[in-house]
Amino acid sequence: MNVFWTKRPTAELALVRDCLAENGKLCLFYGYGRPDAAVSTSPKPAPGHLTDYLTAAAFDIEVVSTGDLLGIIATPR
Repeated sequence: MNVFWTKRPTAELALVRDCLAENGKLCLFYGYGRPDAAVSTSPKPAPGHLTDYLTAAAFDIEVVSTGDLLGIIATPR
């Protein structure tokens, strides 16, 4: 589902926040190809505005990437 990558997900992030267990995290990953590929087979997607949306929704974020995979781990403040 691309809701987190393609629009401002204000309502969706509020719902996720309410559903997360104590100390829970929201992990969003996006990419193409194999994450363990020695050589990238496509451009790694950029986080775009997602990091801004998560920060505005009171999440702390960590961006991780490997190969062609981009991951964002969001922890409620």
